Amino acid sequence: MKQYLLLGAASFVLCALLFSSRALSQGTLRDQVNKKGHGETATFGNVFRRGSHSFSDLIRDTQIIAMGKITEAHSRVTPDEESVVTHYRFQVYRTIKEQNHRVNVNDIIEFTGPGGKSSLQGAPVRTTPGDFPLLFPGATYVLMFSPIPSSPRYHVEGAEFGVYKIEDDNSVHCAYGRGLKGTPCDKSLQEFVQSIEQLVR
Repeated sequence: MKQYLLLGAASFVLCALLFSSRALSQGTLRDQVNKKGHGETATFGNVFRRGSHSFSDLIRDTQIIAMGKITEAHSRVTPDEESVVTHYRFQVYRTIKEQNHRVNVNDIIEFTGPGGKSSLQGAPVRTTPGDFPLLFPGATYVLMFSPIPSSPRYHVEGAEFGVYKIEDDNSVHCAYGRGLKGTPCDKSLQEFVQSIEQLVR
């Protein structure tokens, strides 16, 4: 039994390596552009870095939970030319949880997420994110943030589990259709917010 467990663990680590951005990219984006005229990479969801194991854990760990709209999204190639990332600007409509009074209504929160489309040497390049959805300008979301130390910028807490899209019918959908244990996916916005407020108290 111990041998099977060790084999399973080794297989999981191997899969993680195989699905890493560099492994899927067959070299840097520049290497691919030079070879075939375009470049594509993908990121793999790293389960080991997710500290939150349930929705209540995520709410506890998150400093800022805000409802608002993506006003800008600009993608660029990273300095190592291994992937594309997207810089977002998010206008806050409402704060559901807010510690230290850092964010107010109508403030702009800037953050960066993996993935996006850009160009390199005039050729198209893109990165498909495996653990963070691409966000769309004009769309409204509930996002969970924590500030980056010594920086005016923020990061989304919990990767995909910190992103919830508000649909036109005022329902709230989890990214990729999945959520942590206890996440109120596919509920009305009112029910979703009430679930968070109950955990914040």
